[in-house]
Amino acid sequence: MSGALNKGDRVRISRHNRLLHYQPGDTGTVWDKSHIVSGQTHYYSVVMDKDDPPQPILFTEDEIEPIGPALGPAPTGCSCSGGSSEFP
Repeated sequence: MSGALNKGDRVRISRHNRLLHYQPGDTGTVWDKSHIVSGQTHYYSVVMDKDDPPQPILFTEDEIEPIGPALGPAPTGCSCSGGSSEFP
């Protein structure tokens, strides 16, 4: 993926996805900006459209791709503490 994603950007899962619950083409909204963990790998918290209740899922930059500009504010009602730049 080229270029950084921002909170509220719309994305879809790429063919490089490692999570079994999500398929290439599934869509979501970036919940939190990029994090760098272990070297130069960027991670993004994404709230997937098909999840109920909504919750942020961590994807690497290779697992998601932008599908267009943000469609408004990021999703609400998410049971997360968003905004942290550290992961346990």
